[in-house]
Amino acid sequence: MDINPSCVAVSRENARLNEVSEQWTVTTDPLASIDVQGDVVVANILAPALIELSAELKRLTKPDGILVISGVLAEHYEHVAQALEPLYECDRIEYGEWAAVAFRSK
Repeated sequence: MDINPSCVAVSRENARLNEVSEQWTVTTDPLASIDVQGDVVVANILAPALIELSAELKRLTKPDGILVISGVLAEHYEHVAQALEPLYECDRIEYGEWAAVAFRSK
């Protein structure tokens, strides 16, 4: 899901180029209107938005799926992790001061 329609077009093109179009879905619909859970859900937004949308992100992630968040500062995302409980951190990649963190169900 993206709020920018041009990002949706770019995402679809990237999926096509990587030959994963059949496994990829992207939309501009609000999160609350999406009723399909994903094996992998990715949210690349800043910490305040991740916290605000945490319930929706957890709802959209399959019980055995993975939620990947990015757009968070590597040293300061504990409040995001708390909002995502009971999911727990299972992996993290840092690039400079930023982090991408993967969460799973306990």
